[in-house]
Amino acid sequence: MTANAAVFNYADEKYRFTWTDSAGVEHSNLLTDKATDPDHILALIAKVYATPEIPGTIYSNEINKTGKINYDYHASQTEHITSSTPTKYLDWLKSDSKPVSAPSENGKTVLFVEIKPTFHAKGGRWQGVDIKSNRDFVKYCYKSVQLLSSHMRVNDTNNPGYMFVVDNITTNRFFFISKGRARADAGNYPLWTSFEQVSPTNGSGATVTTGLADSLKNGSVYKAIHSCGSVPIIEQGHEFTITGNSELNAFSNLTLYMPDKRLVQDSYYSNYNPTYAPRTFLYLCTLDADVKPSENHDGYFTISLKWSTNFNTAKIGAQAEEQFYVYVVNDNGTYTPLHESDATMQTPTQSRTHTYEVPQEADSRIIRYIVAANPIEKSGNVVNASSIFIYSNVDQVQIPGRQAFFSQASEYRSRFDISSQLNVYKNTISIKPNTQGDYEKIETTQAYSMMRRHTDADGNVQEIAIANLKFNKAENGTYSYTLKYNADAQNTDVKYDDNAPSTAEGISGTLTSNDGIIYFYDYFNASTASNDQPSQYNYVLQLDGVQTSNSGTVPVYKTTASSHLVSVTKDQVAGDSNRGLDATEGGLAVDFKGYIDADHHIKRFDVYRLDSDPVIVGNAQCENGYITLIKGNRQIGDPQQPGLEGYTFSLPDELSSSQSTPAIYVPVITTNVTFAGATVTNTYGCSRTAVDAPNLELKVDNLLVSASKWVDANGHKRCGYGATVHLTPTLPETTAPYAYYYRVWRLADDETQLNSLPSSSNTGWENDYEDIKPFYPGNTEIQVKDVYVANMPNADESRIVTYIARLYSTDQAQSHPAVPRKAASASGTAAGYYYITEKRIDVDYSSPAVATGIDGITTAQATPVSEVYYNVMGVASTRPHPGMNVVVTTLSDGSRLTTKMMK
Repeated sequence: MTANAAVFNYADEKYRFTWTDSAGVEHSNLLTDKATDPDHILALIAKVYATPEIPGTIYSNEINKTGKINYDYHASQTEHITSSTPTKYLDWLKSDSKPVSAPSENGKTVLFVEIKPTFHAKGGRWQGVDIKSNRDFVKYCYKSVQLLSSHMRVNDTNNPGYMFVVDNITTNRFFFISKGRARADAGNYPLWTSFEQVSPTNGSGATVTTGLADSLKNGSVYKAIHSCGSVPIIEQGHEFTITGNSELNAFSNLTLYMPDKRLVQDSYYSNYNPTYAPRTFLYLCTLDADVKPSENHDGYFTISLKWSTNFNTAKIGAQAEEQFYVYVVNDNGTYTPLHESDATMQTPTQSRTHTYEVPQEADSRIIRYIVAANPIEKSGNVVNASSIFIYSNVDQVQIPGRQAFFSQASEYRSRFDISSQLNVYKNTISIKPNTQGDYEKIETTQAYSMMRRHTDADGNVQEIAIANLKFNKAENGTYSYTLKYNADAQNTDVKYDDNAPSTAEGISGTLTSNDGIIYFYDYFNASTASNDQPSQYNYVLQLDGVQTSNSGTVPVYKTTASSHLVSVTKDQVAGDSNRGLDATEGGLAVDFKGYIDADHHIKRFDVYRLDSDPVIVGNAQCENGYITLIKGNRQIGDPQQPGLEGYTFSLPDELSSSQSTPAIYVPVITTNVTFAGATVTNTYGCSRTAVDAPNLELKVDNLLVSASKWVDANGHKRCGYGATVHLTPTLPETTAPYAYYYRVWRLADDETQLNSLPSSSNTGWENDYEDIKPFYPGNTEIQVKDVYVANMPNADESRIVTYIARLYSTDQAQSHPAVPRKAASASGTAAGYYYITEKRIDVDYSSPAVATGIDGITTAQATPVSEVYYNVMGVASTRPHPGMNVVVTTLSDGSRLTTKMMK
């Protein structure tokens, strides 16, 4: 490898090539054009492979090993590949007899291959289609192929190699190919070892790499495992897979590092050395711009730019440096180097900060910035720049127009009061004269007003004076002031804290050139009953209706939400005898828009259900530009990168025991903002959303315990128990006006197995453990009798039993009786929407009434005579079988008790 390999110009017109599509139309393309047509793809890889000037790898030279004949370009540059080598399979080279010379080693060429989400190969076939040629395979497998022209050479002493960047891709399955023949076998469709194929999985298995999006977006480095003979031909695939389904993910600056020594210690040219394995990561650059009045020059503002990247030695396993270019973003979207307007800006620079001053002008203006990171190689004072440029986010500052006073929101606080549905605000606004000369502009004959302004839902500007400010000038030239708050503006039905501002006369101070700052405190409430609260509040100082300061801005964070029922099918209901369905599958969903604000202040979106005690249903957590939806301890879906536009998340919720009717939800946004070095956490409630949802009241009473008690074969003291279970539905006319049927379970003693109760028409003791019978009770209360035998608790213990009930409601009118069966239609589905409402209750049997008989159990003087244990095969025994047992107890009066137990 050359010590400082030249950056190859892949866009040179001399490498333009032509190809003909399946319709016979001829096309002309550059190497850098993305290929999506199968014939374009084959022509591109042929052009790359067969052009000696396009750099590649001769593996025997690269890793100082003896080359394997027919498996690389040969050890000698003068030899060439002919039809006697595996290239006889490479029909895309057009001619088997045409020599293919070894490539230039002054560089490396890598292409990015995207696999179609529908492709699944098995036994040389694709969904029943025989793959008989390279073109067949490319047609059904390859979605696109793109040459990576953004690359650089890294001449690290320990781990030299090449770095490549893929920018702005949206994909789910992909892999990389590098010009050069690595493997010591013939490979498979369509490349036949003419290109090294980088696989992230174990070469001896077929494990699909999933969860890559989370790994990369969380800053991880992902190492490849082996050079594959044909990445996607394996039945389960050896490609990089973002998620386990076909969901697409957008990436910027996906980076691949290809070390020279990746095949060291492997004579088969297949498995990568773990120390030098190729690796992928996301190369990110972040910019933060800030502005404040100059401390050194009146009438100027100081702009501070800070940027950083995640590029370091740990990312690529090699040492490299970076230089940076700072630009001003013009209104038309073009970039102007900052050094053209700021002579102090060095371009390029290896610094990560820049501070400079700009004059205040008559009108307010916004300046936007962007930074480009450029990895480099340095040798002494010589810098070898790469063709890689990683662009940061765009950040901006606002320079206020020249007014007599400079106004800003020094601190703003918000607390959402969920009980009153109010955002409770406490804002601090400061003003000061812009320059020393502006002191002479202070008016002493009239009072100034500090105005709070916002734009309402109809687009009209609303304002109110929060305070009046009167100045007085002394003979020595100093200014004093008196400040009075407007009580009508201080709407504090709910207080942020106990430090509300005084509305009394005589709040005074002195304004001097040394401090020159006056603070206003604004306490007020804003209802979140609808989503018409403003997106921001603005504060301006005005005199006789004329604005005398710039606008100090306080942001308000908000989002929109909607809720709806989530249905299951009739077939699913019929199969739910063991509560196999998650309650959220037939429950509710709350849809809300999550977004990343420009300042990255938003940390979390919480969704509350407004029950008697508000409950957090779930939340969406913001981190590193991504939002992850969480319910309990479970992540839902993949992290999303919504940006400012937002992404609609759907949060599932069960129809639960505390749910109100209708079900009401409210999103709450949490932000972290830093003021004077301290982090302030603010919360903002948003508009509520409600949906009419079916509900179920579950009550258990009439607790009974049998008078007779006995000791079973295992020495357990046992008796009979009984209770009445009451089920009362609430069925909304608009969504689910009909009760389909119920299921009720009692949690078993071992707290693992659910025992279903008998139906309302079958309450005999002997049928206690039969499968639950569906029944249609109508839309009124029903009662279910429960009778069972269980171990008695010790004297110092309580017997707590959990009952679980499910109401299955529907929009379909029902007849009596309803019997849930699988649909008989060919599609296996049935019409209508079905919903699950689950309730549970804990019952304490510690002080029940003592019964002389419980539903067929004769207790008077009856004692156990014998017990027989039956296993699931029906084999009888006088002792319990391992596993589940049906226990038949014969009492002295001839009656029998049937129970279940687990050994």
